Amino acid sequence: MVIAVAAAVLATGGCGGTSDAAVSSVSDTFRRACALLSAQTVSDLEQSSGRPCATAVLQEHVPTTGDPTAVEVYGRMAQVRYADDTIFLSRFHQGWRLVAAGCQLASGAAQRFDCQVKGA
Repeated sequence: MVIAVAAAVLATGGCGGTSDAAVSSVSDTFRRACALLSAQTVSDLEQSSGRPCATAVLQEHVPTTGDPTAVEVYGRMAQVRYADDTIFLSRFHQGWRLVAAGCQLASGAAQRFDCQVKGA
């Protein structure tokens, strides 16, 4: 399931320390709980795999990440870059939730990513 995700978002706010820490915390631990995925991402993942989220997310073979190389927060959206992966998050009423993971820049495309796990 490789889907293109647009990574360009308008910068509507600054990058603040506590937001960066919150985004990094969620992105580092998402594989342990589908509760950290957005509802749409869980739905899309379960629908495309035909399996419950906890099983499906492990079958996506999203790269294991180390420490983030960059965290960018744009108001209610964020991007966390790792050496071999990029993760996208959005802020919901429940807090930060992953909307896409296992993302790589698409060949020949500036600002477009192909992601292994994503919600619409």
